[in-house]
Amino acid sequence: MRGLRIPLGIAAVVGALALTLASSGCGGSDPSAPVSGAPRHIIYLSEFRIRTVLERLLPNGPGPLERIDTFRQLPAAETILPPQNRIARVDGKVIATLPPDQIAMRLRRAIDGTCNPALPCASHLVAIDDINTEFMGAGGARLKAAMDQLNDESPWGSSYAKRVVMYVAYPMMASLASSATPGRWENAVAAVAAGESYWLEMYQSVGKGQIGGVSYGAWQNLPRATMRALVAAGGELSRGHFMMGPSKGSVEGMPARLCPSSVGCVWVASQSTPLNRQLAHQGTGVYRFGPRQLGALCFQNIAMHGTDEGLYSDVITHLCREWTPTRSAGSTHAQG
Repeated sequence: MRGLRIPLGIAAVVGALALTLASSGCGGSDPSAPVSGAPRHIIYLSEFRIRTVLERLLPNGPGPLERIDTFRQLPAAETILPPQNRIARVDGKVIATLPPDQIAMRLRRAIDGTCNPALPCASHLVAIDDINTEFMGAGGARLKAAMDQLNDESPWGSSYAKRVVMYVAYPMMASLASSATPGRWENAVAAVAAGESYWLEMYQSVGKGQIGGVSYGAWQNLPRATMRALVAAGGELSRGHFMMGPSKGSVEGMPARLCPSSVGCVWVASQSTPLNRQLAHQGTGVYRFGPRQLGALCFQNIAMHGTDEGLYSDVITHLCREWTPTRSAGSTHAQG
C-alpha cells in the first residue's frame, strides 16, 4: 500500500481543517464537550494506514458526506483528532449481565473519565458497543433502569443519559421489522431512545469475527422500523445515524440502474429513501473500513466533485487520487 504524499499547499489546508475540528463543538458547562445529539461522523476501527486519510476526508467531503465534526471511537492505536473528538467505550456483552446500578456506575465513570493516558478523550461521551441480543428481555430492562438512573444533570452539559451513544445491532433492527419478537425489545428500545444518539449498524455477522453487508431490502425497511420504534418510545429522529461496515461495492438486491458501476453502492443505499437521506445528512459512522471501502468512498466524492466549494474539493480529490489512482472522476451514480 502506497504512502500518502501531499504537496505543501494541500498539506497546509488539511492542517487548517484539522485545527478547525479541534476548535469546533461546544456545549454545557465544558466548552470542549459536544452538543448532545449534534450531527457528527464517527470512525471506528479503520485500518491502520488509512486512519488519517479518513479523519481528513470525512469532515470535508462532498457527495454523500456533510462537512461536520468527526469523532474517533476508542480504543484506537492512533488518531489525529483532538481529545474532545474522542469517545469512550463500554462492552455491551459485559454490562448486559450487570444489575442496573453497576451499569449506571460504569457509564457515569466513562463519561466523567478521560479514557486512557496514551490517548485521552475529552468528549465526555461513552458508546455502548453494542445493543444486541443480550439486551432482549431482562437485559433490556436492566439497561432501561440504568438509563433512568442517569437522567440527572452532568457537568458536561445535558444529562448523563444524553451522553450515552448507542450502537444498534442488526439483529435488534431485524426483530423490530418483524412481527415475531418486537415485544421482547421494548425495554431495550426505551433505553436506546433515552440515549445521546442512535447508530444503526448496517452490516451483520457472517461468521466468527467477520461482518458483511446487508441487502437493499434491509436498507429500505430496517431504518424505518427502528426509527419508528425509537420515536414512539420518546426518541428523536434527529439523533439517528448510520454506521457503515465493510462492503464489496455492490448491494444485494439493489436495482442495477441505481448503482450501474457497482462501486460504493452502500452510499447510494444510504440515500435511497427520504428517511435514509435524513439519517445520512445527520452524520455517518464507519466501522472496519479498509482500502476497498476507502476507494468506494473516494470514488463517490470525486464523482460528485461539483457539489462542494472548489478549495475543499481540491483537497479531497487529491487525497483520494493518491489512494485510488485507477478511478475515474468522470463517472457518476444515479441517486434514487
